[in-house]
Amino acid sequence: MNDLTLFDDILAVTFVVLLLCLVAGLVIIAILHILMPKIVLETYFKEPYFGPGEIEMFTGFPFGYMRTAMFNMALLVLLSVIVFIRFEAWK
Repeated sequence: MNDLTLFDDILAVTFVVLLLCLVAGLVIIAILHILMPKIVLETYFKEPYFGPGEIEMFTGFPFGYMRTAMFNMALLVLLSVIVFIRFEAWK
């Protein structure tokens, strides 16, 4: 087996896996954008947390999906901190 073909195979598999992960991530963000609770947007997507330009920019397509990703990342960080604190409390 030639080393160049092995490298090409590894490169091709890596590219395909990364492409599938990107597509899966975009699909997940689209689903979460639809399922985002309106109360979260009404509570946190306003003036003290975002500036007027940011509110205008993140309201429509395509940056609305970025807003959804930011809120979900914040919720994920909060959840991980809560789990960490609970895990440390059990020690």
